[in-house]
Amino acid sequence: MERWAQSRTLPAGDVFRARLILALAAGKSYREIESGMQTSAATIARWRVRFERDGVAGLESRHRGSRPRTATATVQARVVRRVQQKPNDGSTHWSCRKLAQELGLSKSTVQRILTQAHLKRSTAKSAQVLDGRDARSHTHLPEMDFGEINEQRLEP
Repeated sequence: MERWAQSRTLPAGDVFRARLILALAAGKSYREIESGMQTSAATIARWRVRFERDGVAGLESRHRGSRPRTATATVQARVVRRVQQKPNDGSTHWSCRKLAQELGLSKSTVQRILTQAHLKRSTAKSAQVLDGRDARSHTHLPEMDFGEINEQRLEP
């Protein structure tokens, strides 16, 4: 537990919980721990109960993160195809929000797909594709058929 509390390579949450348990074991009061570790009494109580009930295994975080965000190849193709078409409102460029609303997706999903496909929001005449060397350099592609997208290019 001491090694965990002093670790610089473990996740910060693991180090925090180890320090909290060691402070409790040293006989510090909740108030001392609250002020010394900038935490709440509820947090101290939660980890104390879990540690007493399950030992070291109780100190593992129960949150494993969200599942990876993935848009299917069909959704990716729809976004890429639509970004090459002129917006219906007469404007010259798509915004991520406008494109997302048009396709019924979140703006984050649209942004992620455009980034993975190395596309900028396009003008009505052409798509701007980043060449990979410099984000400011781009080439204008003539009307292209993106019906069959190179799936390797869309994967992170």
